[in-house]
Amino acid sequence: MMWTGLMLLPCLAFGDAASFCLDYYLKPTNCSRLCALVTYYPTNIPDTRSRYPPSVRILTHLAGTTVDVTTIPTLVGLQGKKKRRTRQINPGMGTGERLNIGHTAYTYEYVQPGFAEHDLDEYDRLACDLAFSRTLQVLRRGFNKDIDLEERWEEHLEGLSSSRQVLPRTFANWSTQPSSSP
Repeated sequence: MMWTGLMLLPCLAFGDAASFCLDYYLKPTNCSRLCALVTYYPTNIPDTRSRYPPSVRILTHLAGTTVDVTTIPTLVGLQGKKKRRTRQINPGMGTGERLNIGHTAYTYEYVQPGFAEHDLDEYDRLACDLAFSRTLQVLRRGFNKDIDLEERWEEHLEGLSSSRQVLPRTFANWSTQPSSSP
């Protein structure tokens, strides 16, 4: 039996591997089976004017105060030598600021690379949980399983609160004796 469907895969990378993936998946031919790319604290990001294929969901979690940005100057169709510059990261206010650097990215205030890894000293629970929920959201979109969980949760809570009023009357008719089998 031959499977003819196209299998989509996600990519999750940390540190230098994240930098490699961000650069590698800029080429549309490399993204044919990729549905989502999530990178945690890359050491280097592509030029902020770069655009990824629209079929791929990209999310980057930046940590620290600086990040290296690689640019390739072009003049009249000719590409120049790659230039690497260090840029400041503005962490914004609160637990995470959204940046648009050619793709979706978030910064986290007062965290260092490693904030999402439980076994490291840099671990920050709040930033980790927030990054995790954002990662899940991107993966759901990548797999076309984007459902509104908040709406479902509110329906669940509403059902619980209304069932507490109905339950005593419902269970009053139930027998406390086990039924005998014929």
